[in-house]
Amino acid sequence: MSESPSAVPTPVPAPATTPVAPSPSAYSASTPTHERVASNPLALAALICAAAAVVVGAVNQLATIALLRTADFELYGVVNGVVSVLVLFLALAALILGLVASRRSTGRLRAGIGIGIGAALSISLIVGFAVSAILSLS
Repeated sequence: MSESPSAVPTPVPAPATTPVAPSPSAYSASTPTHERVASNPLALAALICAAAAVVVGAVNQLATIALLRTADFELYGVVNGVVSVLVLFLALAALILGLVASRRSTGRLRAGIGIGIGAALSISLIVGFAVSAILSLS
């Protein structure tokens, strides 16, 4: 029995399918939108307060150099005290705003940065004030 070349089976074509677009809800969980990113203004405020505290502290250090060169130590003490209190208020604001903002589901990184910088500056300044107070008593 010999087979003829025309008896070779031909493959059956696959049924035609139309592509189905996924529903909009399929992308909403993983795709951040502008609303989700900017939905925690307290975290942004904490970050801004922390950055402002760092900048004011750095400017104070530069002003300290200029004030010490004038040899006016009373003015140095007043300026340094006022700026240190301002930095402490900014640091405490960053810490409190960061703690409140960290309870929300968005903006936790910004809130965490505000908490970290605010706590570090607050502790540093409070210890500095305590040391100055103790040394002024003796």
